[in-house]
Amino acid sequence: MPRPKRALTEVLTQVGREEIAVNNLGDPISREEVLARSLWDFVNEGSVKLLNGRVIEAGARDWKDAAQWIYHHVDGPAKADVQVDLGGLSEIERSTVDELQAMVAATMTPELLAEMGLTGDMEDTQDAEDQ
Repeated sequence: MPRPKRALTEVLTQVGREEIAVNNLGDPISREEVLARSLWDFVNEGSVKLLNGRVIEAGARDWKDAAQWIYHHVDGPAKADVQVDLGGLSEIERSTVDELQAMVAATMTPELLAEMGLTGDMEDTQDAEDQ
């Protein structure tokens, strides 16, 4: 089933490709590139100068949120390492468990793990249960 069109996403993408500024070499750059460079400047320098000349300083929380956002969008979400003892299961049962583990690992984001009080390492969970 094809994904429904997302009108706002399409417009944002189209406008993002418009050239609005020039770089240090005098070459035109797009809104997308300005945004990307501004995000990196914000994280690397603790502030960003907007095109209108206004400077925004990063607080600790702003900096952390921007750094996490960049990391998440560059590397993607971390994959959870879920381990299960499959001893005593038939080959069909093991195959089913493997498929379920893959599905769970694909849906476990760092935010969800943190909300559940987990780190993604099942040994940490076992240690907590033993105490």
